[in-house]
Amino acid sequence: MEETKEPALSFEKVSFQYDTDDYAMFRDLSFSVEKGAFTALIGPSGSGKTTIFRLINRFLTPGAGVIRVNGKDVRESREECGYMPQRDLLFPWRTVEANIMLPLEIRKIPKDRRQETARELLQRVGLSDCWGKYPRELSGGMRQRAAFARTLATGAGLLLLDEPFSALDSITRVSMQEWLYDQWLQMDRTILFITHDVEEALFLSQRILVLTGRPVTEMKSVTVPLPRERSREMLRQPEMQNLKNRLLDLLRQEAKP
Repeated sequence: MEETKEPALSFEKVSFQYDTDDYAMFRDLSFSVEKGAFTALIGPSGSGKTTIFRLINRFLTPGAGVIRVNGKDVRESREECGYMPQRDLLFPWRTVEANIMLPLEIRKIPKDRRQETARELLQRVGLSDCWGKYPRELSGGMRQRAAFARTLATGAGLLLLDEPFSALDSITRVSMQEWLYDQWLQMDRTILFITHDVEEALFLSQRILVLTGRPVTEMKSVTVPLPRERSREMLRQPEMQNLKNRLLDLLRQEAKP
């Protein structure tokens, strides 16, 4: 009998309402994210995508229900998640290497190991020649790669990426999508990725979760019919174009007042 793996993340009947809102954002919401998977989270503005990340990271507390990371209740666990926001938030007064070392400093990793790990991560993201530079000396794509390296430095198995490429120009954004997918293929990490871009979600993820309704009581789960080894040209297939149109129609319906 095949052993069932513990999900990397699970919401179990989670309810949440902001104090300033008249209606709950989530009510008895349950879903899970498989370990090692790349999962995209989409929904109209204000649907609660970033709120989900804040609940996972304990910046917000649910009114009811349980959130588990690697099977552990986040309220009782020190299990950390790597979080990468829309802006890179690199400290301008620290070098690229020093920025990447910050999570290692917080974890009280010895100084010699901090530098060694930072250099290894810089090499992984293609910035091995930039360790002594400051953020202002990097392009937008390079800054995002540095921010991703800093997220990896947390050592977390679950990475929460909140529209990390939204501020980039279209050409750089496409390049960064392909770069990120290649990075994920090479590492044993789980990624939950927020985006407003349906095509970005289709290219990057194995499964797409769609937030619908208010309050959100469930999420539609869509399996992306692409192989693990994929190319952008596959998005032109009729099946993928039809799926893209169905997802766009669903988002348009949800965005109606």
